[in-house]
Amino acid sequence: MVDERTAIFRPVKTKENPKGELIDIDWMMEKEGVFPPNYALLKAVVGDKSDNISGINGVGEKSLKRDFPLFYEKENADVSNLLEYAGQQKNTKYDKYIKNEKLLKDNYKIVQLLDIDVNMQSIQALEKSYENKELKFNSYQLRLKLMGENIAPSNIDNWISSFMSVSREPITL
Repeated sequence: MVDERTAIFRPVKTKENPKGELIDIDWMMEKEGVFPPNYALLKAVVGDKSDNISGINGVGEKSLKRDFPLFYEKENADVSNLLEYAGQQKNTKYDKYIKNEKLLKDNYKIVQLLDIDVNMQSIQALEKSYENKELKFNSYQLRLKLMGENIAPSNIDNWISSFMSVSREPITL
């Protein structure tokens, strides 16, 4: 997701960055040691616990980066590049990558969010469903919902008028 035109704000606060930090290409290269487009491949190989993706047993980020220079080279690498490189090596430690080809390919699809099949007709139908629709705000339902949550603000009428005044028009600066 990070490239020459895109950076990601990471709101995690640290001593070094009490307000969070901006993840860009330089950050990825310095902190992760990976060229950004190759980060998905790295996660496909080592796995990602936060997304419940199992990687190849016994392979960690450090050894992977050490054994495969393609992760920090400035070119896009994919599973076929990794397997090709592993196949060219004489050391048996690379055999586990070749043996886990299906796992790597499946993980890479998941991490890359590949095969998302949304056709143009679906997109147009969705856009059309939002055209010329009036916002419908039901103040009674809001009051019931608030009461169900044991929230009874004294200024509920101000809340209602605020919700009623929401405009669908985009804000332009």
